[in-house]
Amino acid sequence: MAQVDMTEIFGEGWCVTLTRRSPTETLHMMGVEPRRQRPVTVEEVTARRDRIVDYEVPVTLLARSLGSVWSLVLELEGYSGWVGTAPEVLETLSSEGGLAGSAMYLPDEQEVLCARDGNVAVGVDPRTGRLWGGKAEAFRPMLNEAGLGRNGDGSWWPGLEELSMAQRAVLALETVLGIRLEQSMLEGPWRGGLSSR
Repeated sequence: MAQVDMTEIFGEGWCVTLTRRSPTETLHMMGVEPRRQRPVTVEEVTARRDRIVDYEVPVTLLARSLGSVWSLVLELEGYSGWVGTAPEVLETLSSEGGLAGSAMYLPDEQEVLCARDGNVAVGVDPRTGRLWGGKAEAFRPMLNEAGLGRNGDGSWWPGLEELSMAQRAVLALETVLGIRLEQSMLEGPWRGGLSSR
């Protein structure tokens, strides 16, 4: 199965956050009050993003359930920062034995962060393969097994060179969290609202 490429679907700037909480609870923990959550479309957010001139306005978060365990939150308005990449947000989403992670993509910057049980455990730079964080080395074997490693000469392992930076970011997120994203998971209705973060 081909690796999903979110830039083909959402364009050149996005952040996706995955957590083991309901969409309503996840959005609430990311700054969208439950009473302010409503159906939202990607087209609505994209049109709003293209009209924004003040980068201090709140960003829109879109969420959906991925079965009985996972929720996915999508951000397309990163002009004031990505809510899903804030360590304190991931720590909150992963509290009480939970698991949460985010992958962020801009043409000149990519980052993957994953948290377990209230602590950011690992960060991954999809461009260089560099890991950081309190538990980073514990994740190296699984990332290497997924092909996210480099040879002694600095070249990527076979198969990874064909992936875009966006695809590498999503692959790293999937590997650490143990979930596989498919294009069908990104299609259809969303629920969301403006974040207070």
